[in-house]
Amino acid sequence: MSIEEKYELFDACLENKLSSDEQLLFDELMKDEASNKQFEEYRQVQLSYQKIVANEANETLFINQLKNIASQYKQDLNQQEISTTENISSGASKSHENSGSTPNLKVSRNIRWILSAAAVLMVGVFLIQYLFPEKKSLHELYAANYSVEKLSVERGESDDSLSKIVGFYNANNYQRTIPILQDYVKSHPSNTQLKLALAISYSEMNDDEQAERILNEIIELDNDYKEKAQWYLAMLSLKQGNQQKASGLLKQFDADHFYYQKAQEILKKLK
Repeated sequence: MSIEEKYELFDACLENKLSSDEQLLFDELMKDEASNKQFEEYRQVQLSYQKIVANEANETLFINQLKNIASQYKQDLNQQEISTTENISSGASKSHENSGSTPNLKVSRNIRWILSAAAVLMVGVFLIQYLFPEKKSLHELYAANYSVEKLSVERGESDDSLSKIVGFYNANNYQRTIPILQDYVKSHPSNTQLKLALAISYSEMNDDEQAERILNEIIELDNDYKEKAQWYLAMLSLKQGNQQKASGLLKQFDADHFYYQKAQEILKKLK
């Protein structure tokens, strides 16, 4: 059975248009493991395409299935080319015996059909990849864009608590940073820089509730650290898997903001 005939049979089965003879042929074909696998892949492609039209597609699965079928076409194409070459050679050797004989043209037509089908499928692969670019997960976006800046503050020589805060914080020892930083922020409520450092410390210790509370306080104060607090809150939202909130925060950056370009890049990947 040619590849063309096989896929015509697949189509007829999926459309419930098999005749009684075709049903017997199909049942026999399904006993072959390779043909059974080809049919299942073809069936899944049809189902996936319908889901794409309904905006429910698993694009990656669809692309992989298209690639599998195209790869199978290529393998079958090679086999058919070998068969054709043998038929042509055989026909040539018999030409002196029978001048009316011709090479197997049906196989040649099938090869052209397979080649066209494979080309269409591969175009489909690139088209789907263009229309449905792979989305990065929120966690991947968070990991790729989140970082903690080193803390640098102006302090008096006798301010031991600030010295300890900076030392522990820059050493990523947030467990020891938080108690000292909490006390310092309580006694210096106007120090927004250290409030931000406290929020980041909570986030690093996975206390997202406390981190979010402090970041929102900083944003509401509308001070010099509002932009940074807004950025870290957007990162925290990505970490928590809240795409809607992260997008809303990232859209608020004006073109002259430091984080504007980064925000736009993330927003493109969230679409």
